[in-house]
Amino acid sequence: MKKLLYLAVILMLSSCSAENEKEILAKLNNIPFGLKKEKARLLRDDQTLVTVPYRGSKKLPLLFVFGGLYYANPSFMSQQIPSYFYDDAVIVFAPCTPKGGLPYNLQMERVKKMLKKEGITVKNITVCGFSAGGPDALAANDKDIKVIGLIDPNPEIPQSTKAKAQIITAFNKSNWHGNSPELKIAMTQQFNNFANWAKGKGAIVEENTVAHETFPKYFFYKYRNNLFR
Repeated sequence: MKKLLYLAVILMLSSCSAENEKEILAKLNNIPFGLKKEKARLLRDDQTLVTVPYRGSKKLPLLFVFGGLYYANPSFMSQQIPSYFYDDAVIVFAPCTPKGGLPYNLQMERVKKMLKKEGITVKNITVCGFSAGGPDALAANDKDIKVIGLIDPNPEIPQSTKAKAQIITAFNKSNWHGNSPELKIAMTQQFNNFANWAKGKGAIVEENTVAHETFPKYFFYKYRNNLFR
């Protein structure tokens, strides 16, 4: 019986990973996203939103999410996460540095102080960055980071990176150049260079046609089984 259950789970995960872009986009309106009050408590300081699950152990995985510019603030990003993510992990939402946010290491110092008061320690960190927050996620340096997710990111290749984490990136070049032919040529080259760099790091690289504002929900749903290790 256990073997049958194990095979059923494997088949289910395989079928999830086989979903194509069109199928995923058609599902998004029917998937619960965002924090539900019954799932986790919300902590906050002047920069970050931090959620702590009501149930679970005192040693928890942590998902750290950098937002982007304009509308993509911590509050917006908290609504892009599948609701069940909040059940078993600490989730941190922070503004990107181009919007005045602090770099990862400084943010995490503050977060860990908040969590210490809650009696919680952190294991197996995943860092994601959306749009302008992508370079901030790549700049994160922490031995506990297992996965770095780059969500339609600014295709900035770091001069150096100490990250040994699995990198997952997905992007749509057309979100970055509008109707400008000159910008299209420049951004296409930047993304090609970025993709080649990422592949050289053993990254999962996806190019698609997803709209920029829809990208976080698409990414977190599609790669839901890859983000926590």
